[in-house]
Amino acid sequence: MTEVAFHFNVPDKMNYVCRLLRKASQAQAQVVVWGPQQELHTLDEALWAFSPQSFVSHCWSHDGADITSLSSVVLNPIENPNAEHAMPHHHILLNLGQTMPQGYETFKRVIEVVGL
Repeated sequence: MTEVAFHFNVPDKMNYVCRLLRKASQAQAQVVVWGPQQELHTLDEALWAFSPQSFVSHCWSHDGADITSLSSVVLNPIENPNAEHAMPHHHILLNLGQTMPQGYETFKRVIEVVGL
């Protein structure tokens, strides 16, 4: 059964998500981040600038199976026509979208980040 966790009252969503992904990466967890493309681009930029001491390795779902299978964090935009089928692993799903993707129940854990 999929465990669902809600992280409520987050004042700075991007900073919080960066810290959450850093923690997951350090624990060697695999995370698929599902959300609107523009929000994922903002997250991508934030991850590059977040912490020089602890870079969070990440890629895009369209980068190809050889890259996505090796990355601990995969950014998967909702607008991708194959988005729901482009999830290379099913450990943690971090949902930044307004809807849940089909197949979410195949993940061990789903995290919803809810702002103020």
